[in-house]
Amino acid sequence: METDHEEVVDGRARRYYRLTTEGAALLSAEAERLRRNADTAAARLRRGPAARPSLGGAS
Repeated sequence: METDHEEVVDGRARRYYRLTTEGAALLSAEAERLRRNADTAAARLRRGPAARPSLGGAS
């Protein structure tokens, strides 16, 4: 990400950013990593409580 432009609105500075090609690639990779984690979590939930590890708490 890099600074695109700045302006002052109501006495407060605002800075706007632009997503770079490198930033877009990193964002895409992170989105895919999060999607895989969510898919794994959803699959474990579908298997039911017996498939989930115990957290050591009282039942």
